[in-house]
Amino acid sequence: MWNYLAAVGAVGILALVAVATAAWAGTVVTVVTRAVMAALICIVVFGGVEVQSHQDQRCRAIPSAVGCEDHG
Repeated sequence: MWNYLAAVGAVGILALVAVATAAWAGTVVTVVTRAVMAALICIVVFGGVEVQSHQDQRCRAIPSAVGCEDHG
């Protein structure tokens, strides 16, 4: 899932660029909507990092747990 989180993070960076561009252009509604989108993307990324970290820790502790792949 780490690759997907990196991709979502890249989309978040693009959203922040869109916020900066819209702010420079003075379009308030676009700034607000893009800022909300960037905030939601941050929530998804940080939530995903927490979930994936928990899964990785569980698989290190119990390699045979459900959802853990054998890369053996």
